[in-house]
Amino acid sequence: MVKEKVKEVFEARFVRNDVFQLKLDNVSFNSILGEDNEILVGDFSEEEIGEVVWSCDSTKSPGPNGFNFGFIKFCWDLIKKGRGVSGERFCSQW
Repeated sequence: MVKEKVKEVFEARFVRNDVFQLKLDNVSFNSILGEDNEILVGDFSEEEIGEVVWSCDSTKSPGPNGFNFGFIKFCWDLIKKGRGVSGERFCSQW
């Protein structure tokens, strides 16, 4: 009995309501140019990553690995030389 009542409540709550449907016909949305899109979806530059790293509190950690920004700052030249700094690789490592 309780099981049936719970089922009824949820079915009533999630039933499709065709009375009100939002239509977006003839609505124009602003869009961006391809150049702007490339900037938004492109990789971060080494300079951008460096600016962010140096602006962060040295006691904070960007991930669960325990390496804080103080360590990253201390090893920054080694990180840049060793593997290079790219946005995707840096974000996935730390």
